[in-house]
Amino acid sequence: MKKIISSLLFIFSLQSFAIDKPALKIQLTHMLNRLSFGPRANELELLVNLGAKSKLHWIEEQLNPEKIDDSSLEEKLRHIKSLDMEPRDIINFYKKPEELAKDLGLKVDQTDTNREIRKEVKEAIGNDRFPEALITELTTQKLMRAVESKKQLQEVLVDFWFNHFNVDVGKNEIKFFAYHYENDVIRKNIFKTFPEMLLASAHHPAMLVYLDNRLSRNKALNENYAREVMELHTLGADGGYTQKDVQELARILTGWGVKDLKENPLFYFNEKAHDKSDKLWLSMQFTTNKSNPNSSLLEGETALMTLALHPKTAEHICHKLVSYFIDETPPQLLATKCKETFLKSKGNLKEIYRLIFTSKEFWDPKYDKSKIKMPLALIASSVRALNGEILNTTDLQKSLKMMGEELYRAQPPTGFKDEASIWVSPGSMISRLQFALDLSAHKFSGVLISWPTIDRKKTLEKQIQSMSQSFGIGQLNAANLKIIKHELELETPFFANNEIKLTYIGKMSGMILGSPEFQRK
Repeated sequence: MKKIISSLLFIFSLQSFAIDKPALKIQLTHMLNRLSFGPRANELELLVNLGAKSKLHWIEEQLNPEKIDDSSLEEKLRHIKSLDMEPRDIINFYKKPEELAKDLGLKVDQTDTNREIRKEVKEAIGNDRFPEALITELTTQKLMRAVESKKQLQEVLVDFWFNHFNVDVGKNEIKFFAYHYENDVIRKNIFKTFPEMLLASAHHPAMLVYLDNRLSRNKALNENYAREVMELHTLGADGGYTQKDVQELARILTGWGVKDLKENPLFYFNEKAHDKSDKLWLSMQFTTNKSNPNSSLLEGETALMTLALHPKTAEHICHKLVSYFIDETPPQLLATKCKETFLKSKGNLKEIYRLIFTSKEFWDPKYDKSKIKMPLALIASSVRALNGEILNTTDLQKSLKMMGEELYRAQPPTGFKDEASIWVSPGSMISRLQFALDLSAHKFSGVLISWPTIDRKKTLEKQIQSMSQSFGIGQLNAANLKIIKHELELETPFFANNEIKLTYIGKMSGMILGSPEFQRK
């Protein structure tokens, strides 16, 4: 409670420094760029008009998403049929063309090519029962949530934690329960505790398949999950464990698998596959009580809880969170405070978030625009800046793939990394600018956007800067302003009746969204 009061007092202290609207606007812009997928049209102005208290109000509201009415988005998501289906129903509905052909009684022999089978199935029922359609729906819901959800912090955190506990839909049957994993493991636990999220992940078929623990048994040990759960999910690469600890944890977790993987995938502990011999892991002795049928499973759960609340885990998780929300080189004092809060609260994630978001470091101007937007954030923030609505995501998914962030398809267990060096290159910047120009020119089918209003009485330079502020990037620097101004001067901005040409507004929007300033947050 003292931590919460201290945090709230700090927010109130910020209000005394945000006397004028320009200063407040800078703070709110920073907040929305970090804790949401960017401001929507007019959102900044609405918050500025509420005064300094709007910062505290917005953060607390977002930390309690269950109180936010998101019914309009939820209604749209109901039209994505796979989201309301259980994994067993998804497996039965979305099938390979050959399997669907057999179900439909269509002739399938060895001379049939996949293309011919697909054509027959498409003519019979359409494309929407292929596994590819399932992955399209999965990505569609994520894009819709990022752009249109009022629970913006929740969706930003879902993206963070999914990458932390990454699974790849390209491996085996994971595509059939990936949404269930994201929703039940990640989204439902991001405001609870880290131990709850870790245990939920460890028990889920998606993780058990992805990191192969379902294959690990007493006479055929698989070390993949044991290694990654320590190196990536908890302790970190410098967590102080040895290769022997990896082997011992793998032995502790033998028997953790999946039942009915191809029909109705569920967590299943196979007692017969568990290694019941003694183990020595992280200097802890594990001895199976053979008279207690729950002892074998309890070994694994005890080990995972030990990892979840280990000081090295607190350090590793806090380093990642502070890096994600503040800077790639996280301020050490805040990281240390975060670690202390993690350990005292037993991994209470809401307390950790609140500590970070109300810290002086979060609001320090030197960290403003210090991070690069990953492709998902860039696309979502661009559509939000243009007050957009998503009806179809086909073109947006192509852009994500072109920029290198094909959602749910990160093959390494590290997921998509939030590191500028990965996303910044001459080629990527060209792709980003082209995306911005195409979006602003209404070239994305199924994406509805609205251009900002232009005041024709203002000079061109002031029009550009005004639009830049409405997009949540503040003032463009002199060099970029000059480039955009030059490009726009090649256009004839007015018709004979003195109305601004639509292509002029679209080009201005696109160039600002493609500017180096908008790429940062």
